[in-house]
Amino acid sequence: MISKIGGRRVLQMKFFGDSETEKFDEAGITPFGKRVVKSSIWAFSDRVIQQILFFTRTLILARLLSPGDFGIFGISLLAITILSTFSKSGFDLALIQKKSDIRPYLDTAWTINLIRGMFRAAALFLSAPFIADFFNSPGVVPVVRVLALSELVNSSQNVGMVYLQKELEFGKRFVFSVTVGIAGLIVGVTAVYFLRDVRALVYASLAGSIAGLVTSYIIHPYRPSLNIDLGKAKEMFKFGKYIWGTSVLKFFILHGDDAFLGKILGPAALGLYQMAYRISNIAATEISNVLSDVAFPAYSKIQDQSHKLRIGYLKTIKITTLFAFPIAGGLLILSPEFVRLVLGEQWISMIPAMRILCLLGMLKSIGFDDLFKSVGRPDIPTKISLVRLMAMVVTIYPLTLRLGMQGTALSVLISSFFVIPIGLYHMSKTINYKIRDFLKLLSFPFTATALMVFIVSLLKRTISDINIASLALLITSGLVFYFAAIYLINMIFREYQLISLIKEIKRGWR
Repeated sequence: MISKIGGRRVLQMKFFGDSETEKFDEAGITPFGKRVVKSSIWAFSDRVIQQILFFTRTLILARLLSPGDFGIFGISLLAITILSTFSKSGFDLALIQKKSDIRPYLDTAWTINLIRGMFRAAALFLSAPFIADFFNSPGVVPVVRVLALSELVNSSQNVGMVYLQKELEFGKRFVFSVTVGIAGLIVGVTAVYFLRDVRALVYASLAGSIAGLVTSYIIHPYRPSLNIDLGKAKEMFKFGKYIWGTSVLKFFILHGDDAFLGKILGPAALGLYQMAYRISNIAATEISNVLSDVAFPAYSKIQDQSHKLRIGYLKTIKITTLFAFPIAGGLLILSPEFVRLVLGEQWISMIPAMRILCLLGMLKSIGFDDLFKSVGRPDIPTKISLVRLMAMVVTIYPLTLRLGMQGTALSVLISSFFVIPIGLYHMSKTINYKIRDFLKLLSFPFTATALMVFIVSLLKRTISDINIASLALLITSGLVFYFAAIYLINMIFREYQLISLIKEIKRGWR
């Protein structure tokens, strides 16, 4: 639908719909659009509850455990991630992207995944001493061996769960995730009260895996059986091989810094760095994960309709940056107070790295991967990841040796910024949208965030001794100013259309 504003033709966006080809309800939303909206809200609620549970568990454990304990656990997870990444099939995403019936493929996917899990569990158990020697951390051995059980448990989950994402049934996914989160929280907090060491983190992880296994078979009626159809496996691998390639490259991108820093600076520094990364990127990671869960299956269903794909993708970017930018900006300016008051004095040395990683959080909220994968071009994220990895390899060694933990963070930031132009170029070609217009879209939340950071920095100077109450006041003031700035920007630049987007989301939930 096209209307004129100030003499200009402006696209009145509908949720994944075209008024000339689809029926709209009285709220102006297509049936598929309503499913996308409801799924997004369920997915958002899912991630919010997950993070509340996870963050609560992390804060309690961070108060009672040392950075060294978190470092040992981090090394163990790193070893698991290595094996998981290099044995990744990509079958789950291949099934979601597939437009035809996927039921004939499920048993093959589940059986291969189970074999992968058995291989990973055995490899972890046997390699635990070598992992400990590499990082010069003997405490890693029992942790890795217990966590190996989690790999076997996770690989046994019901493959029918893929339907929940493919068909946008995120209400059931919500139940699954909350069950896993509650199990981890209860076991983790109970264990740390009695044990006061890294075993609390291990038992919390194992409890979540067991809860996930049981819940997956309760939620979905499909019952897998051992069977491998080589023809179907080959068909899924044709798509999945690029997912595997991207996953391998992203492992080095996302965890290469952990491995390098853990080897050079030790487990304690790794624990500090991982905590800084987790907190500084929580907004970009979680919001992007929410929208990715919904966007990829939604984009896949409209992959042949470029107009709808463009509309859906741009709305996803608007929503992601609307929330990710201010949260990253707020953490950037308030990180010293947040770390001291919430985590404790033992985590203060991570603040400089955390501030650098907040900028990374902003960049991560500008996602392209789901768009490219949905149109059958998983090779593009693979190539982008390769360039990013090369940039990180060149910079991480000299920067870490010179600046320590901050240098590692700076290397990750530089490599991420380096590939943004490549993603913009392919995005422009995929959805036929000018890069200049896309950057203008990003400039609105960025400008509001910059103004918010400036105002909060001024308010900080008026408070001599910041406590929890004054920190909460600064956060509230920043949010109020940010959304006031966004509202004014929306009124001045009508093409931003944020208010109308929020109204569409509200109508779509009804």
